[in-house]
Amino acid sequence: MTDAKHLQIIVLLLLLAGVVSGQAKMLELDGVQFQVYHNDLSGRKPGQPALVFENGWGADMGNWEPILEELERTQIVFTYDRTGVGESEYNEKVPSLENTAATLRSLLQKAGIPPPYILIGHSLGGVYVRGYAGLYPEEVAGVVCVDPADFTESKEDWKMPFRRIGVPEKKLDEMLYERLYTDQIDPDMPVALRQEREVLKGWRKVDFAGLRDIPLPKIPVVFFIGGRFDVPPQYRSKDLDQEALFEARKQQWMHHWSKLIDETGGGGGLIYVPGAGHFVHRDVPGIVIDNILSLVR
Repeated sequence: MTDAKHLQIIVLLLLLAGVVSGQAKMLELDGVQFQVYHNDLSGRKPGQPALVFENGWGADMGNWEPILEELERTQIVFTYDRTGVGESEYNEKVPSLENTAATLRSLLQKAGIPPPYILIGHSLGGVYVRGYAGLYPEEVAGVVCVDPADFTESKEDWKMPFRRIGVPEKKLDEMLYERLYTDQIDPDMPVALRQEREVLKGWRKVDFAGLRDIPLPKIPVVFFIGGRFDVPPQYRSKDLDQEALFEARKQQWMHHWSKLIDETGGGGGLIYVPGAGHFVHRDVPGIVIDNILSLVR
């Protein structure tokens, strides 16, 4: 997905945000204000996991509104805006796995929400919840990744779908170099978003080695994969068949996520949603809600 298209979606999400952001509050960490939202904590039962949401790149917590409104009727929910996104101030820290997990953990503590947690992340947020579960395994009861960035992908993995649609090796090497070693970031982009993109690029350069060093605990892991190709024609590549590439990537994601669920050994599931695009939780909220509640039970 191009930066232009991604920013267009972010604008739409900001327009759609309402109930959640309207009931949010600010929490201070080290002099920096973070916008958070949680519902009434008084009805939480002993051992009941809290549902903790991590946004995708550039999206604020209003992104989760279609499923939060239903889930908070019976569950404890917590969501927030990462540093420099939405109404949260910029804390000038590199958005590494360690820094992002530590910030979320501190916010949960300050909000009075102890573990256990079921972590739910969309897109880039899927990488961050995977990191949290590896860094603080004793606090996490389950992980839900909604169409996440592929945090198991190696550079060789990235090439495979392109090979399947006939892209020559020389062109592939050029594309990989451009992806990882050239600056494609708009200088007018907010600094927090630029940093998150650069951090993701750094993880990809080393084949997500940092995540492999912090294995997942034996917990249920659930993946949602959106099956609809939703890049408008004006944003599609003129050099290759992006829709065919998307189909090849879907097959790869299914293989990677199934393998991870098996290796983790805690159960879970892989839910393919053919009618949904990248924002599965907004396109078909009922499916996501039902499976999260099933995981809680």
